[in-house]
Amino acid sequence: MKKALTGSWQFLLIGGLLMAAMPIGERPHLLQKLELLFQGYLIKPEDWFDLALHGLPLILGIISTVIMIIDRFMTKKTENS
Repeated sequence: MKKALTGSWQFLLIGGLLMAAMPIGERPHLLQKLELLFQGYLIKPEDWFDLALHGLPLILGIISTVIMIIDRFMTKKTENS
């Protein structure tokens, strides 16, 4: 699983940023759904699906980027030892 996340971290991060910003020109759905979630109004299954659709790629992109940075740091640390 780690290899799958770190192999395409650029794609996940760029795709996640684009999905988080959709629809372009209007207020992003991700912000709308997060506000509904924090206010306690995220009730309908469509809203939860929309939150996952717009937020999950961004979360996976961030996780894969962090994993890649940690791997590079650990590799440099072991090479210097």
